[in-house]
Amino acid sequence: MTIYLLKRVTFFEDSKSISDAQYAAFHGVAFRKGAAFPFGPKATLHNDEREPIHLIRSYHIAPPITNPCENLVVQQAIAGVVGGWKNATFLEVVIEKLVDFHYEKGDFTYERYEPDGTYLSPEQFITELPDNAEAHQGFPNYLELLSPLNDEVKVAGSQRAVVEIGPTRFDDPIEFWFSEVAFREYPLQKKKTTFLLDGRLFDSIAAFIDWDFFMMKSVEVD
Repeated sequence: MTIYLLKRVTFFEDSKSISDAQYAAFHGVAFRKGAAFPFGPKATLHNDEREPIHLIRSYHIAPPITNPCENLVVQQAIAGVVGGWKNATFLEVVIEKLVDFHYEKGDFTYERYEPDGTYLSPEQFITELPDNAEAHQGFPNYLELLSPLNDEVKVAGSQRAVVEIGPTRFDDPIEFWFSEVAFREYPLQKKKTTFLLDGRLFDSIAAFIDWDFFMMKSVEVD
């Protein structure tokens, strides 16, 4: 069977398309219980955390699939595609603010600093911008797609795989457990910052992924 490993691009030194500004505009900034990701509580398929994330993002773009928190966050239309898969579970996403922040791909001019000269990250800057109330009219609804942790759904007879995704600095290579039984039951799983997708599930959403913001590697497992 084929397993696809998917994770967001977080380092941009060699990119000719995106920087931290495009990254922030694309994914937005997610808060859960008042704490910004990754510092707030995490929701997985099998824990009890069900507080929805509050999202602050650019209104200039509305990507079908994003990753502002520990889970994929998808437009409601994509949720309709994924919802037919076994154990697909969603949480509401509260769009707290839609802000005027946009940098086209290849525009690396973002440069803002605090009064003391400290670099002001795009995420910090976005959270300080005012909401545009009119932008909410007609803006797509989003849902958080909960992922089970790979270790939680390991079954007897599972095999161990070690895969390098790269180029990245953290959580590479990825070590995970696989079995056909587990991936039939849970076609989407999570290992650290990497999503593990059954081949059929990946095929159903691949066309909606912006590959400037995600990296992928497929692996054949027996």
